[in-house]
Amino acid sequence: MSVDHVRLAQLRKNLSSKSAIIAALGELSEMANDSETIKDAAFVEVCHRAFTVLNTRFSAAVYWQAGLELFLNMQFTCGRADVTLPDCDEWAARALEESDEESKAKAKDRVRAAVRSGGGHQQQQQLLDLLGINLDNLQAVMADVGGDQGAPPASRDARNELRMVTLEEDELCVMCQEEMKQGSKAKKMPECGHVFHDHCIMEWLERHNTCPLCRNDDLQTEKKAFDDIAEKVRLSRKAERTSGLYA
Repeated sequence: MSVDHVRLAQLRKNLSSKSAIIAALGELSEMANDSETIKDAAFVEVCHRAFTVLNTRFSAAVYWQAGLELFLNMQFTCGRADVTLPDCDEWAARALEESDEESKAKAKDRVRAAVRSGGGHQQQQQLLDLLGINLDNLQAVMADVGGDQGAPPASRDARNELRMVTLEEDELCVMCQEEMKQGSKAKKMPECGHVFHDHCIMEWLERHNTCPLCRNDDLQTEKKAFDDIAEKVRLSRKAERTSGLYA
């Protein structure tokens, strides 16, 4: 869509008003979803002005959180449109530092969703580092989640037999890239010993019977469980027939 430069000029002016800045940032955030707008020099200049105002005048968390939405949208659109705006990494990183934990959690969710949908976020390493997200690990795990190929699902019994353990040190759940604090509870794989959030590993094992990190564990599948039961029944009947012959 074409950029309304008259409206941009008004939004730039509104950034200097304490009562209007949040609404102005919200409107700029909506505009940042458009790949043509993100290439417009006047739009980028207004976003630079927004960052300057947040740094120098309206630095409370509530204003930075509105700015974070804008800078994240700019980054996501840059990834889709293959546009490079080097300053945008700095803007988003600073906004994350100044925002509250809820806003940071939402930002992580947005990045994870973008990776799952194939979004190009290799250009945003500074933001990913600040969020504590290992892109390679997350992409490797997400490549298998929900897939039709690979290992079969683990059986219900195998899933239920996983032990819940108390962590002796901080660990990273590679499924969601969230840190698990020392003393918290986690599910532990029986052979390799890797640990994960309960809900994360259970969701994985509904699709695969291997460890999502090393692929070394080979948990029982429903088919294997059924085959084992069938074999026990067959052997039992054979034993009954044999004993009947010699009764």
